Amino acid sequence: MRNWLANPARRLIALFAAVLITAVFFPLTAQGTISPFNIVTFHENANLNDNVSTYQSLNAPSNLTLFVDLSPTFSNPDFVFDGWNTSPYGTGSFYPDGSSYSFTANLDLYAQWTQDFNVVTFFENASSGDSVNAYESLNAPSNLTLFAALAPTFAKTGFAFIGWNTSADGTGTTYQNGAAYGFGSNLTLYAQWTENTTTTTTTPTSGTSPSPAITRSAPTASTVPMTTVWVPKISVSARVQTMKPLMLMVLLVVSLSSLRAGAIQEDKPNIIVILTDDL
Repeated sequence: MRNWLANPARRLIALFAAVLITAVFFPLTAQGTISPFNIVTFHENANLNDNVSTYQSLNAPSNLTLFVDLSPTFSNPDFVFDGWNTSPYGTGSFYPDGSSYSFTANLDLYAQWTQDFNVVTFFENASSGDSVNAYESLNAPSNLTLFAALAPTFAKTGFAFIGWNTSADGTGTTYQNGAAYGFGSNLTLYAQWTENTTTTTTTPTSGTSPSPAITRSAPTASTVPMTTVWVPKISVSARVQTMKPLMLMVLLVVSLSSLRAGAIQEDKPNIIVILTDDL
């Protein structure tokens, strides 16, 4: 090596190479000192316990490494990258993807994530082959579009809408009309229907005969217990005229005898029939 440098031309080449290397890898600041290398550390920040990171080290102003070029690749399911921040909570200084940085100091940058847009698809479900549908796309929690506000309008003849279900036959998860949804993933909902019921009331019109009145028949004589007493046959007028106290007493005695014998029942109606023979 010493013999190689003994040649003046070779010494000049070696000096030029040393200056070039110094200028590239150890650039001078305005004060003439060598600028140190500084590191930008990129943090995936998918959750509070996420420690996935990568870095970029330079000692001169440069653009930050693009998000898609980071190694390892950063990801957060159901979210999309939305730039960098010096705070994991997004409360610090914001740096857009690929923005310029001076590299005069070390820097920690945390990926910021925005929930991805997801779609809720509503199906009319009026029949097995019904393809009428509408959709709602959001990336933040919200209430589902009200049934009456859907476009196109959903309808099923003779039926009334009663809510949504993740299954066309109603065996899945039920969602009420206008229910809250997180929009963390896509969702398909099928309208559920119930058949309309009608009540028919008949109003009597003029000239209509009223319902027949319920009548109750009095007991017939055949159903009432009878006691028969034989007495001489006389006409009513003659009986009234000729009936003597003695005869009245006889009838009274006969009646009392029948009552004592059980022929007349005290707890039921009784008829005493007086049959007469000719005197």
